[in-house]
Amino acid sequence: QESRVILAEMEKELAPIADSIQFGRNDTVRYRAAYAFIPKFRKALDVKGSFYYPFDQLGAVAKVEPEDGTFRMFTWFLPKGNGLVRHYGVIQKKSKKTDIIPLFDFSDSLSSPMDTVLNNESWFGAVYYNIKTVKYKGKTYYTLFGWDQNDLWSSRKLVEVLTFDSGQPVFGAPIFAFSDYRQHYRPYRYVMEYRKGSQATMNFSDEYNMVLFDHLVPTVKKADDLSFHYASDGSYEGFKWENGRWRHVEKAFDFKLDENTGPPTPNPSRTIGPR
Repeated sequence: QESRVILAEMEKELAPIADSIQFGRNDTVRYRAAYAFIPKFRKALDVKGSFYYPFDQLGAVAKVEPEDGTFRMFTWFLPKGNGLVRHYGVIQKKSKKTDIIPLFDFSDSLSSPMDTVLNNESWFGAVYYNIKTVKYKGKTYYTLFGWDQNDLWSSRKLVEVLTFDSGQPVFGAPIFAFSDYRQHYRPYRYVMEYRKGSQATMNFSDEYNMVLFDHLVPTVKKADDLSFHYASDGSYEGFKWENGRWRHVEKAFDFKLDENTGPPTPNPSRTIGPR
């Protein structure tokens, strides 16, 4: 009970600093807040019993926790005046002793972001908004869903895979499988880049038991290789967990006319069944 009182006071001090990281009026204010926040937040996480404290008042900090409750992740971002962002994050493990693993954003230095195994010191920075645990042959894969504001022209959403090796985080695994022209390609994560200001969905659907995301198409002619011109066409792709792979589903829904209401209503396509 005493630790909760201490943590509540610390959170009260942290909340406005966290808000300033994201909403400060200029780079100077945001940078100062970012550098002030990290040691103070670390100190709070070092308090005994902090793993069970929700930190719900830190509105600018996202938090995800897997179903098994063995750890949780906090992520947040610093917007820069040039339109770029820097992400920050920390993994807090459930243990008797403090077990905190900081994450260092390495996104700007990745030449092939979908083809690289990363660790906490070379992290593909993102703000995580969901997590889904899957298992295969005794190995646990934590599937993370993240958002990256990227730059002035495009945003990104991604499906990331987190595993642990000797207690240390490993980001990425060659478990994404395609059946189209990419059938021999095994990316370590899946990144969806789309036009700034447009909306794109990428998340796990409990209703359909699969990952669903928008199918993107170029919005201008001759822009096939320019991701910042891509936007949703209203249809969906997906990934279905089968035999230790997130198998790509090219068309996640069939659309048919509902005679009672008029607008098309989605029905799960037969293509999402076992193969």
